[in-house]
Amino acid sequence: MFSLTLKRFRDLPKETKAMVWLYLVYNFAEVLVGVFLNIFVFLQTDSILKLGIFNLCGFGGIILGFSVWGILISHFRLSMRLNYLKSFAVCITSFLILIFLPHTEFYLYLFGLINGMGLGIFWIGVHSYEMLFTNEKNRDFYSSMVTAISQALRIIGPAIATLTFIISERLLHVETFKLLFIIIPFVYLLSLPFIFALPDYFPEKIQLKEWKRLIFDKKIRHARRYYMTQGFGWGLYAPTLAIIAIYSMKTIINFGILQTVIGIISVLMIIFLSHKRHENNRLNIMFWALLIESIAYAGLVFWQVSPYIYIIHILIVTLAYPTFRVSEHVIDLKSIELIKEKEHSSFYSGMLYRDFILGFSRIGAVVFIIILSLISSENFTLGTAVILIAINNMCIWWAAKCLLNKTSVKNNSPKDAPVL
Repeated sequence: MFSLTLKRFRDLPKETKAMVWLYLVYNFAEVLVGVFLNIFVFLQTDSILKLGIFNLCGFGGIILGFSVWGILISHFRLSMRLNYLKSFAVCITSFLILIFLPHTEFYLYLFGLINGMGLGIFWIGVHSYEMLFTNEKNRDFYSSMVTAISQALRIIGPAIATLTFIISERLLHVETFKLLFIIIPFVYLLSLPFIFALPDYFPEKIQLKEWKRLIFDKKIRHARRYYMTQGFGWGLYAPTLAIIAIYSMKTIINFGILQTVIGIISVLMIIFLSHKRHENNRLNIMFWALLIESIAYAGLVFWQVSPYIYIIHILIVTLAYPTFRVSEHVIDLKSIELIKEKEHSSFYSGMLYRDFILGFSRIGAVVFIIILSLISSENFTLGTAVILIAINNMCIWWAAKCLLNKTSVKNNSPKDAPVL
C-alpha cells in the first residue's frame, strides 16, 4: 500500500507536486497553531461572545482575502503564482501582532481579520491551480494525498506545539503560546522553493453578466445549498468545540497531547482509501463518514458528564472527518465545474461565488451562536451547537447528493490536465 502510494506520488507532474508541497507548508503552519487559536482566544477573554466576535473577524477576513481580493486579481490581471507570496506575507504580519502587541480584545480581533485575509489569499491560489492541474480522473488520489499529508502533520504539528508550550511555561517562564507564535513566521518561509515551480496564471476579467447568472440562475440552486450547509457547519464548529475541548482537557498541554496521539489512525485510513476511492463511491464514503461524525457530535451533548466523552468523540471524529474531507474536496471542485458549465464562464468566477456563500454562511452561524449565548446559558449554547452540527452534517450529505444526482455535469476540466 505504501509503496504504491509513493510510486504514484513520484509520478506526479512537477506542477502538481509543487501544489502538494505548498499545501504541506501552509498546513504545517495551520496545524501548529490553528487547532489552538480559538482555545487561546477563549482563555484570554473567557467569553463565548468575544470568541464569536473573533471568529466573525476571521471569517470576514477570509471573504476579503478570497472573494474581494480575487475580484481585484481578475480585474487587474495579477499573477496568481505571486499571490502565494502575498498570502504568506499577510499571515506572517498577523502573527507579528501576537508576538509584539498586547493580547487585548482589539489586537486579537485585528489578528483574526488579518490572518483570515491571509488564509483567503492562500486558498484562492490553491483552488485556482487545483482547477487547472487536476481532473475528474485524478482528483480522488490528489485529494487523498493532500488530506493524508494534513493528517500526518496533525500528528507532528500538535506534538511540536505542545513541546513549545512546555518550554515556554517551564523553561523560559513566558506566556504559554509565545514560543509557538515566534516559530510560525519561519515556517511560512519554507514555501519559497516551491512557489516558482508553478506556471504563472492570470485570471481573465470577470464580466458583469457572469455575476448576474451566478446569482439568479435556478439551475445551480443545488450548488448553493451545498455551500450553505458547508459554511454553516464550520461556523458552528469553530467557536463551540474549542470551549468544550479546554473544559474537558483542563489544560492546553493535555489537549495537545491528545491531538498528537489520535492522529495516526486517520492517516492510515486515508492512505488505504486513496486506492479505493473513485468517482462512483465518493458519495457513499461521504455518507458513512458523516453519519459516524453526526453520532459522535450528538453524544457530545453529554460532555459535562466525563472528560472521556470528549476523548471518545475526538477519536471518532479524527477517524471520520478526513475520510469525509477527501470526498468533500473532490465534490467541491466538481461543483465549480458545474457552475462553469451552466454559466458558460471560466471556473474562476464560480470559485469566487462559492466562497461568498461559504463566508456569509459561516458568519450567519457565528451570529446565531452569539445571539444564543446572550439569551441562554453557556451549557445550553454549547449543547445546541453540537446537536445542530450533527444535523447539519447529514444536510451536507443530502445537499451533495442532490448536487451530484439531480444535475448532469460534463467533465469540463482542461483537456491537457495531467493524469496522475
